[in-house]
Amino acid sequence: KDITLSGQDGKVPVAVGNATEKRLKLRLTYSAARMQFPGGAAAEVDAKPSDTFITVPVDLRTQLSDRMTVTLLAGDLPLDSATVTIRASYLDRLVTVGIVVVLLFGMLLFIRHRVLVADADNIKA
Repeated sequence: KDITLSGQDGKVPVAVGNATEKRLKLRLTYSAARMQFPGGAAAEVDAKPSDTFITVPVDLRTQLSDRMTVTLLAGDLPLDSATVTIRASYLDRLVTVGIVVVLLFGMLLFIRHRVLVADADNIKA
């Protein structure tokens, strides 16, 4: 189970299945070694019959990836647990660096051209 975020922070989807005919008051807890949870490390879930979907805000900060463990609790009783790997895509940063490199190269060519033209004018005079 891998989730790739578009940047260093984002929201991780979590689905809670409820096979009973009743609404259940449950609690989700999250833990990770280095990742932070801006909304807190736990959330109350009002699980309706069938599936309930929530999103968990996460922030990888400077990490490229981290493992996140999600535990579903009824009171203090753990019902289920899952571990997923959260990865950050730094494609946007690579594109920015690429654009800067192309612009600097363009400026270098422009400056070189101007210097060559100026030298040619000095040689003629």
